[in-house]
Formats: sequence, structure tokens, C-alpha cells
Amino acid sequence: MILAANVAQLIESRRHAIERDAAQAALAQSEARFRRLAEQASDIIFRYRLQPNPQLDFVNPAVTSILGYELDELFNQFPGVPSFLDPSQIGQVERLIEQGRGQLLLHTRRRDGNYVWLDLRFVVANDAVEGIARDVTDQVLAAARLVRYELLSAHTRDIVLFIRAGDGRILEANAAAERAYGYSRAELCTRTIFDLRAPETHPYILDQMRQADTGGVLFETLHVRRDGSVFPVEVSSTGADIDGERVLLSVIRDISERKQAQAELDLLRRALTASDQTIVITDSDGVIEWVNPAFTALTGYRAEEAIGQHTRILKSGKQDRAFYATMWAEILNGRTWRGTLINRRKDGSLYHEELAITPVKQENGVIAHFIAVKQDISVRVQREQQQRALMQLSAAMRVAQSCAELIQTVVHELQALVAAQSVVFWRFKDEGWQIEQLAGEAIRFDWVADRLATVGSDTIQRAPTPPTVLPGGELVIVPLTCSVCPE
Repeated sequence: MILAANVAQLIESRRHAIERDAAQAALAQSEARFRRLAEQASDIIFRYRLQPNPQLDFVNPAVTSILGYELDELFNQFPGVPSFLDPSQIGQVERLIEQGRGQLLLHTRRRDGNYVWLDLRFVVANDAVEGIARDVTDQVLAAARLVRYELLSAHTRDIVLFIRAGDGRILEANAAAERAYGYSRAELCTRTIFDLRAPETHPYILDQMRQADTGGVLFETLHVRRDGSVFPVEVSSTGADIDGERVLLSVIRDISERKQAQAELDLLRRALTASDQTIVITDSDGVIEWVNPAFTALTGYRAEEAIGQHTRILKSGKQDRAFYATMWAEILNGRTWRGTLINRRKDGSLYHEELAITPVKQENGVIAHFIAVKQDISVRVQREQQQRALMQLSAAMRVAQSCAELIQTVVHELQALVAAQSVVFWRFKDEGWQIEQLAGEAIRFDWVADRLATVGSDTIQRAPTPPTVLPGGELVIVPLTCSVCPE
């Protein structure tokens, strides 16, 4: 009986040994399979012993590509858990270990000093932390960018639309889009870009979408509000892949105010261009920036010749430095200056002009431009000179004692005061009016011409009615040729 009992005990012991060996072999096989899987995994898999002496028991090769550490380096000279962690998260990790398990987004320091984001999940078993960590840096940064973009799009004044590249359906819209179109975000997301475009622009939409998807596009078009009103917009659109879908990111700006300002500017430009008064716009230093056609007609300088030149190209030298100093002091103090100038044309001839120079200020009050509006008053000045000359002639003729003295006085006064081109002196004789003398240079005297009906080549065919007779009863003055009045 004793022998039988011993045999049975031996058999049972042997069976347990076989089972233990089988279990250990299975465990070894399982660990081998786990190690092979772990070594191929793209996530970090690790086991960190807490007791009795903290140390790293296992980590797979993924740690090298994610954190930059070689395996031998970690096992032989493990730097310690705190060296991996953002200091602000150490306390949170310790609390989770005490709880026996945890999951958190860990801001982890790489060997090169840069940080990555790891999605860490672990349990505490047999005084060891066993876990897996996945690199989610790209997702975290993308989410952060998305948050920033959402904040930006929510607060920008421009319309922001996400449009599906395939069919033009609106996927997302910001608050500015709701205000601009009069639709709620939900309503906009049930529509396509065709619903927001003016009908006359529909033929261009597909081509513009293709351009946006392939390389980005910037263009102007017309959009339609919920109430049917149309407004001009500028669209900047480009393609991007979002959540596996091709999307057109479109930033749309209402340019109604810009168009209105441009229309007003065009109207002003047309008005200035059509003006018969000379208009010159300069910078604050007097350098010409724009002139109208009347400037060319007056000065002989074409616009392309004048622009970029200082206004001193017209300077004649007839005004002294004190004159210009006074003028500049006035306009640089922000006041309009009015006066007359004698300037010089491109061909060297002089002309009189009456002008007003007005400063144009920026919003900060700094003078940026000057606008000069000019009018040619050469004819008026000439007529005033003629009137003065006539008065002097009249006074001289009244004191003349003889015809010879009269002629000599008239010639002197004409040459000295009028600079006429050709003057004819006519004397009334028995055979009629005949040329007495040609003298000097003069300009037409209307008070004589109005009284002479006709002038022949060398005699007056019919005496003027009434004839204009100088003192002495026999002398008349008329122009032979005239540069101002060709007749």
C-alpha cells in the first residue's frame, strides 16, 4: 500500500512538472511572438520596473525613430523618466501610476531637445509600468492649426468658404459668410457655389474651380445675396486635402466700396483730363506725378516727358527767389496759394499763367501732394498791354505839333511799348488812301481795325466809314500782318 501511494505521488509530481514545463514553453513562445510583434510595431511598447530598483526592462526599436534614442543607450544609461517629460506633466504622470492605469497626451522630449506629442496608455502590474505610446504630433499640430484657423475665420471680416472640389458644394462657412449672404451656416452648407454666383458668371465657374484646385487663383466676380441683390467680390481660392477629401479653400472679399471708390476716381480722372484748364499734380517736393492734356497744349511737354521732372523745368527766370520762397512757405503751411507767373514753354517761348496751388494732406495731416490748376492768361495780359500802349499813343499824339513829329512819336511808342509785327501808316491824298510808311513791329489795334472796312494790296479801295483819322486830319494806322490775328 505504501509503495502504491509513493508511485501515485511520483506520477502526480511528474505530471505537474510536465505541465509546468509546457506552460513555461508556451509562455516563452508567447513572449517570443510578442517580442517579434513589438519589434515590428510603429508605436513605442515598453515595460518599466518600479521596484525594487527602477529600471527599463523592455522597449521596442520604435523608440529610436520617435525619440531618437538607440536601444543600447537606453538600457545601459537610462536617463530617467523625468528627462523625457514636460515638467508641467510630471505630477500628472505620478498620480496616474499611483492609480494603477492611465491615458494622457504626453508632451515628450526627444534626444535632440525637440518635443513630440505621444498618446500614452499604460497599466501598473507586478510593480512595473507596461504601456504603449503612439506619436500623434502631426494630428496635434493639425488640430492646433485648425483651431487657429477657425478662430481666424470666425473673426475675420472676409468670407471664408470650404467648397468641395468635385461638385462645388459648400462644406463650411464662417460668420462673415452668414452676414454677407443672409443665410445661416446650416443653410449655406446645403447649397453650392453656383447658388451664390450671379447667373451671368456661371459659364466661368468650372474653369475657375479647376484653376483653384491645381495652382490657386485670384479673380473678381459677382455674388448674390439671399434677397437677390448682387455685389462684387474678389475671390482667392486654392485646393487642399482635408479628411481625405479635396476641398477648395476660398477667401472672398466684398469689394463694393473699392469699386465705388474706383468709379469715383475714374470719373475724377476723366473730368480732369477733359478740363481745358491745365492741371498738374506733384509730390510734396514739387516733382510732377500727373498732368492733363491741357498741360501739353500749354507747355509743349508731353506727359511722359514731364512726369518725374521738377516743376522748375517751366521756370523762366522772370520771378526772383523771394517770390518762390513766399509761395512755398504758403503751401507748405497747408494753405492755398494764388497768383500769376511767367513761365517758359518747351520751345523757349514765354507765357503768362494764373494759378492756384492747393496742398493735399494724408489722414495724419502730412502733406503728400500739391494740385496746381492753371489758366493761360497770355492773351488777357497782351490786351492789357495793348490798352496801356493805346493810352500812351493817344497821349503822345495829342501833343504832336506836326505830321512828321506825329509819325516819329507813333513809331517810337509802337516800338517801345507794343512790339508789333508790322504796322502800316496810311496818308489820305488826292488820289485816295496810300501807304505812307512801314514801321517796326506791332500787334493789331482793334480800335483801328474795327473802323477799316477793307484794305487793298497797296491802296484802300474804300475809305472807312467813318475814317479813323489821327490829329492833322490825314493819317491812319492799320496792321499789315499779325501773329495773333491772322486776318
